[in-house]
Amino acid sequence: MNFIKLNLFTIFELEIDQAFIAAILTIIGYSLNDT
Repeated sequence: MNFIKLNLFTIFELEIDQAFIAAILTIIGYSLNDT
């Protein structure tokens, strides 16, 4: 059970990382367009 929980948590964490990176890139894109 612990191994399965760890796997799900890792996948969940990776998905959050991708969304977080996408948000940062979007913010940087808007900042570059503003200048």
